[in-house]
Amino acid sequence: MKSNNLPTQQQRQPASPDEKISDANRLEDDANVRFLNDYPWQPEYRYRQFFFKECAVAGLSFHLEKNDDLWFELDEGTKLALIRQRDNPHDPNAVAVALADDYDGNPEDFDFDFILGYIPRTENAEIAAMMDAGYADKFSAEITTYNLSESLNNRIRITICIESCKPEIIRPNLLRATTISASTLADMNRSLTDKGTAYFRFGGFPPHELMHPDVGEKIVLLYQGENQYILYLMRVLATNDQCAPYLDVPEERPFPDDCSPFILTNIMGPIKINSGEYEFLSRVNSMHLSATNYLSPELSQCFTTLFASILPQEISNRNFDTTPDID
Repeated sequence: MKSNNLPTQQQRQPASPDEKISDANRLEDDANVRFLNDYPWQPEYRYRQFFFKECAVAGLSFHLEKNDDLWFELDEGTKLALIRQRDNPHDPNAVAVALADDYDGNPEDFDFDFILGYIPRTENAEIAAMMDAGYADKFSAEITTYNLSESLNNRIRITICIESCKPEIIRPNLLRATTISASTLADMNRSLTDKGTAYFRFGGFPPHELMHPDVGEKIVLLYQGENQYILYLMRVLATNDQCAPYLDVPEERPFPDDCSPFILTNIMGPIKINSGEYEFLSRVNSMHLSATNYLSPELSQCFTTLFASILPQEISNRNFDTTPDID
């Protein structure tokens, strides 16, 4: 392996015997640990909650006087339901506030005698309009201020949120990893030195079966030499059309292959690991590593622990003062 293909950085000092034993205890494989390169992850989805409004609850003194004990069942964080009351004779925009457990989702069957109060008239027009447009089930609310020492109509303030129309994917907190060649390593190191970013293309066929990296996710780049590994921990900075500002010459569309562009920035690296120093690396099937899939939880944890164990030494090697005197 030619040295001119490697980044020029001071070789990492060997770990002490105690450190090696500690690392081995943390990273050693056993019968209960699976070292799978690919994690059979199935996407899960959730709807995001967006802040909509914070307000008081009108009519508390009137509605809660029927059940004074209810005051002591309420607290900050109590979940509430907003219920459109279209036939309210006093306010055509009436939106009632009730305990979430008391409402089954059908306003036609709800007994409005069992409410805490109403969204104030000065605050309810937008909510009423959106509920009438079919978004009633998108609203949620909870008590965020509860103070019994305040006047009756100011004891409770609530926060109202609205749910996104489309769900988003819940991505696992796992690393990805892929191998790189000596030429890619040299090109990447020059790009990181010159621009602080590196350009990659990841993908394959069929593309719809791949889970491409998203902005913010971390990827381990692994170069395997004759006697050592060189690792980088990278973060995805941009994908697809977001990459254009980082490129000297924007790419032409359509892409000539099944890959997508990514801009990565360096979190940590290059880290030089002698062969055999971290035993789990020798069991990684580097031929099957792919940035379009997650590592198994066990293997992701091994890489995470490796980088965490090296970080203090890297900071020391770069002469950073972790306990500066600010006097």
